[in-house]
Amino acid sequence: MSDKPCKWMEKQEELGPRGEDIYDWKYGTRKELLDIIRGKGPRYNYHKWVHQWTSHQQALDNETFDGRTET
Repeated sequence: MSDKPCKWMEKQEELGPRGEDIYDWKYGTRKELLDIIRGKGPRYNYHKWVHQWTSHQQALDNETFDGRTET
């Protein structure tokens, strides 16, 4: 974390020509960027968890599938 300046792409709500959301450059400090990432992290961590769980379940199904007992 520092006060060193940086820029990143961020969703800007209702700034498009027809009022739509657009992505545009946001200028700030590294500290501000990391605070934004930390604030939005739990939402993306949940999706990562769902992906990991479904991948594990698919692998488990593949390893334990028995065609003789499936209906």
